[in-house]
Amino acid sequence: DVDTDDRWAVLARYQANISEPIVPGIEMIDADGDADFDLDDVLLIGLPCAADLAPPYGVLDLADINAFIAAFTAQDLLADLSGDGLLDLTDVGLFITGFLAGCE
Repeated sequence: DVDTDDRWAVLARYQANISEPIVPGIEMIDADGDADFDLDDVLLIGLPCAADLAPPYGVLDLADINAFIAAFTAQDLLADLSGDGLLDLTDVGLFITGFLAGCE
């Protein structure tokens, strides 16, 4: 039962089937075992590298370029690689730098 008054809980996605691949994003887990999802139950799963925006994760390819361009033109904060809440040339530069650096 997700607490709908908790903004973070509403934005989070609970992955019930653990056999599915883990996707970067926000996951809800009942870390404190109180059967209620609170802010302390949020698990952030980061991307392997900043430019890896699309599956297959861990591989940089045309899908990542397309995902960045689509997000940037749609004003989707997925393309906000600087984390400042703005979509600008800083994010474009960070994407290019991250893409050229590759994933470890």
